[in-house]
Amino acid sequence: MKEKLQAVQCFLFDMDGTVYLGDKLLPGAVETISLLKKQGKKYYFLTNNSSRDQDYYQKKLARMGIAVSCGQIIISTHSAIAYLSFHNYRDLFVLGTVELKKSLAAAGYNIVEKGGRADCVLVGFDLTLNYENLAAACQYVDSGVPYVATHPDVRCPLEGGKYLPDCGSIIALIETATGKKCKMVTGKPSRYMLDVVIEITGLSCDKLAVVGDRLYTDIALGSDNGILSVLLLTGEAKRSDLSGSKMQPDIVLEGIGDLAKIITQ
Repeated sequence: MKEKLQAVQCFLFDMDGTVYLGDKLLPGAVETISLLKKQGKKYYFLTNNSSRDQDYYQKKLARMGIAVSCGQIIISTHSAIAYLSFHNYRDLFVLGTVELKKSLAAAGYNIVEKGGRADCVLVGFDLTLNYENLAAACQYVDSGVPYVATHPDVRCPLEGGKYLPDCGSIIALIETATGKKCKMVTGKPSRYMLDVVIEITGLSCDKLAVVGDRLYTDIALGSDNGILSVLLLTGEAKRSDLSGSKMQPDIVLEGIGDLAKIITQ
């Protein structure tokens, strides 16, 4: 375990459930990041949570004592933009927050209001979701407009064992209502997210490690692509989930603080 972790050149940290829960920093997070910086290791924060932008996450981490640049924060929004660009979608009806829409507009996309012409519906983690927009999204899909989602996470974990319904839950509702499946989910563990990571880090998969709390996103990204995967039991996944899962992490730790203990031994 120690040798594998010490050989890693760049760590990809999930945030929700890995570095913090809600507004509560998880034990050992600051120490672990400080140690990696001291050792000259690269590290990035890789989140599926498309409800916020880089600036928000940079400021949140700074308040918690973790100083990073916006360029070290990779969001499923980036992989969604990569997919939309590849397929030449330009006019989007978006179920998402103001931050998501601003990021898309800054990348050159036209954000369509309800009733306007759209060539794609983009579903994000919409903390501002209302029934009118949800119904409009379903009507677009019923009329033949494809829908794409930023990430598959069903729950967003909060401190105290609580959670919020996440993007995956919204996908399930639209699929149930329309009978049509999502054309692509672009965040972890999709190839589009991996391509963004490789482009930004400049490293191949064998030089990376992904650290997170979800089997079907973080660990799947690792196991599907030959990336060392580290599961932390501070978020969604529990140890009991491992016995019935096809996605098996290379390493299982109780929390992020245990990572620092291993790489300092």
